[in-house]
Amino acid sequence: MTFTDEELYYYFISLKTNFINFGDYEKWLNKCFIIDNTNSEILLDLEFHSGNVEKTIDELYFYLFNKVGTLNYPKIGKMIIDELKVQYENNPDSLRQITPKLYEIWTLLPFEIAEQKPFIAFNSIDDLWAWINDDPVIEVINWLINYYDEEL
Repeated sequence: MTFTDEELYYYFISLKTNFINFGDYEKWLNKCFIIDNTNSEILLDLEFHSGNVEKTIDELYFYLFNKVGTLNYPKIGKMIIDELKVQYENNPDSLRQITPKLYEIWTLLPFEIAEQKPFIAFNSIDDLWAWINDDPVIEVINWLINYYDEEL
């Protein structure tokens, strides 16, 4: 199999929170079909719903929460942080749009995972805008962006 359950979870939470655009997900799905000739049931189901964000999210949810066991959350975290890094580097001024999505991602994580580093920072980073200047928010974003470089 050329894709992992962690990638499916990443795309589930990223689509559910609008962290990525649907076109990026569809590029990934098409690449999976080109590389993976196993006729995976989940890939076929996702392809069937191609073009429909809500149906895709529903299909991913059903698969992940009914058919998948343990997930590697550090791997998922790295995918999220890698996308955060791309978005931030492409448009540093977009932080005010990105940080609420990080909170939404945090709400979709299992509690025991959400309370660990680096995910715990997703919980409150958006609140920082309300009572302090940009510098601490940028510090947290930089810590997040570099977290897996330091940990792995």
